[in-house]
Amino acid sequence: MQVERDPSRVYLLKFREWVWESAQFLLALALGLLLPAAAVAQLPTHPIITEAFVNPDGNDGPIGIDPNVHQEFIEIYLPTAAALEVGLSADNLNLTLYDVEGDFESLRRGHVNWRIDLPTFDLDPSNGITQGAVARPSTGLVVLGWLDYLEPAIAGDPPIDLAGTPSTRIPLVNLESPVVGFTFIGINGNQFGGTTNFPTPLAISYLDLATHPYSGLFENGSGAMLLMNRDHPSYVELCSIEDPQVLALRCSSNADLANARLPIAPLLDAFAANDHPLFDPDLQPYRAPTGNFIDLESELQLGGLYTPFTPQVAEWGEGYSREFLDVQKTSEDAIAFNEDPANDSARYQGVDINGPFIPTPGTAITTTSPASLSVRVESLDVFEVLTGTTARPSPQSANIGGNFGMSFSTTSFEMLDAPNISVAGAASASRYKGQVLVYPEFKVSVSPTALPGETAIVATFVTATRTEVGDPPLDNAFGFGITTVRAVNPTTGQDAQGAPFQATSLIAVVGLSDDPLVANEFAASELGRYIASRAGRNVADSDGKLSILMNPSTDLSSAAVVDPLISSLPTLEAAYIEEAGPTGRESLVQTVATSAQVMSGSIAYSASFNAVGNRLKARRFTNNSVEGATRTSGKPSYSPSGEVNYFTSGGGMVEGTGFSKVTTSRDFEIAILDTNLEGALLESGSKDDFGIIVKVDSVFPGSPVVPGEFVFLSMMGGREGTDIDSLRVPPNDPTLLNVILIDLDPLDSVLGVEKVSDVYLVDANGESLVDPLEVLYLSVPEPSNRLAVATGLASLAGLADRRRRRGTQVSQNKRIAL
Repeated sequence: MQVERDPSRVYLLKFREWVWESAQFLLALALGLLLPAAAVAQLPTHPIITEAFVNPDGNDGPIGIDPNVHQEFIEIYLPTAAALEVGLSADNLNLTLYDVEGDFESLRRGHVNWRIDLPTFDLDPSNGITQGAVARPSTGLVVLGWLDYLEPAIAGDPPIDLAGTPSTRIPLVNLESPVVGFTFIGINGNQFGGTTNFPTPLAISYLDLATHPYSGLFENGSGAMLLMNRDHPSYVELCSIEDPQVLALRCSSNADLANARLPIAPLLDAFAANDHPLFDPDLQPYRAPTGNFIDLESELQLGGLYTPFTPQVAEWGEGYSREFLDVQKTSEDAIAFNEDPANDSARYQGVDINGPFIPTPGTAITTTSPASLSVRVESLDVFEVLTGTTARPSPQSANIGGNFGMSFSTTSFEMLDAPNISVAGAASASRYKGQVLVYPEFKVSVSPTALPGETAIVATFVTATRTEVGDPPLDNAFGFGITTVRAVNPTTGQDAQGAPFQATSLIAVVGLSDDPLVANEFAASELGRYIASRAGRNVADSDGKLSILMNPSTDLSSAAVVDPLISSLPTLEAAYIEEAGPTGRESLVQTVATSAQVMSGSIAYSASFNAVGNRLKARRFTNNSVEGATRTSGKPSYSPSGEVNYFTSGGGMVEGTGFSKVTTSRDFEIAILDTNLEGALLESGSKDDFGIIVKVDSVFPGSPVVPGEFVFLSMMGGREGTDIDSLRVPPNDPTLLNVILIDLDPLDSVLGVEKVSDVYLVDANGESLVDPLEVLYLSVPEPSNRLAVATGLASLAGLADRRRRRGTQVSQNKRIAL
């Protein structure tokens, strides 16, 4: 049954009576009088944006690109006349697209980047096609894209014409004329001699011939895309901030959205891309500016114009696609005041140039479409694998069809053998429904003796099957990829310019799930058993909680038990810390302020300092053992037998790479326990962003660092000071407890650091959301050996060999450090 709506789509009413009606809605929920409806799978009753691909293959604009499926475009779905909601004209449907700037640092923030007035559409052929209108295509899909330009002789100059003649213009989305099934509209079709073989926009504000053919009309970065009914009485015509006609009488001035220049009533569909590193789709709507200057928050905040109706999507890939055409957003259903932009953001997915989610002009998937296998192209599949580990990488694949299940199996073999790399297939039989990434794994083992850069070429065959007999046959059931496996063994980090700097660390995480049959999941874990076997000898804590954490009766799933154990990072500036370094070396604050991560332009630690910049939002964890320090290398140390997930050089974890689901013969010297228990619920850990600093306790002769110096860790050869960006640990998301393991071996082999005494966790998102329970030191020397360790190591024969191994790297890093 079609739901009738007021022509204004009730948006103005919603905002005018927001507080009162919301209270009534919540009361009705409490009394059980109203239940929020789930998203219903039905085709839309109003035009929607189904895809926006923003970054063409080859360059960022249409000049000089051969016709290809990767060209920049926007796709819009037009409903049938029978389904069209009340208030929209089936015979004369006039639509306008706005793009509004959202980057906080942009002087254009909140202003219109461009406006496109689409041609009139006629959705009802039964009474003839309105003169000058474009008939609704059979699929309902309209694609806006570029026509091919003639490139000037000098790159960077304006193009000299459109290719072909007005009747033979070529679109840059690999389409042939006449187009079957959907309608192509040439964005630049009115330039030069125009085009006659494709419909064109009625007006554009603003197409700059000097720049847009090179930069692309749709630009990467934070911005909101709005689809509006320009025939609505409340519609306001705005011009681009760059348009020379902005002061003309026909065009209203381009005011900031915060000044309510664009009304809600004509809004048909919208979404926003947000590339700010602190943006979290799950925190929408931002009820007020957070103070962190997160892109779009001042334009789309609650109480502003578009918050409940413009879900923000984290920027990923080269564009955005509506997941399923026939699944409503909460802002599109008939229930007032259930608008949930966090929920609606999940209706979108990022698309990449080569897949498996690929730009698909003229295609929109429904939940009832057949399942279809897509395997990522070989050029993107280069898997780095640590020496001394066994990884389970996957040629990234997906079910790009509808919401029917799919299972996988793989067969892999080496096409180009490497003596220290071995490969085998690994079966996978999980159910994967539509529009989700899947990971058909193969198994690769890299010997500890493999040289960095040693490479194997691997062929992987992926076979998909439907999971239910009654499901429709798969559109595609077979995939093939050629992937590269490369051995890596990073030892140094990078400075801001990417040059080798100091030593790197290898950091991994193990997620412990909530086991209802076990009170203390940590004590029952492999690391817990390792600690129990060395209690009071080789393991030390910092905050004195080890005995509690090792007690089998300590219920780590109880907030009442866990909350008092959390060693929270400070939230008030009065609790921020600073410590002096050794003479001539940087203090704690200086170590962060001059780190490669900060000097590279990253804003990761921009909210980590107090107002005057002389104290740091961080917490110190000091080794409680008699020795007061832990070794950076050697035994004893913890080497897990189960799977771990290594962080990449960028501080994140990516499922399906050579660093996820890894078994290793390497060992770890420090463990950080981070709880995800927040009240009675488990959070994902996606905002537990932090950097790690260690304090040097003792060094070997020739080391470029000195006792007491602060070393800001990098990860996997990345930049010094890289922060851990995400703790969504596959496959157990969310986890009850994350065990973050730190391998400090390169500090020994490269920097000549013998032992470290303290660990500092530095807040990297300004919100102090990381919840550490303890920092555990896993390689503490025996107390009885302290004197021997302090006085006798210089004479050990193994020291000479160790110094030869680190050789020129120590000298090189000494020069860099000095």
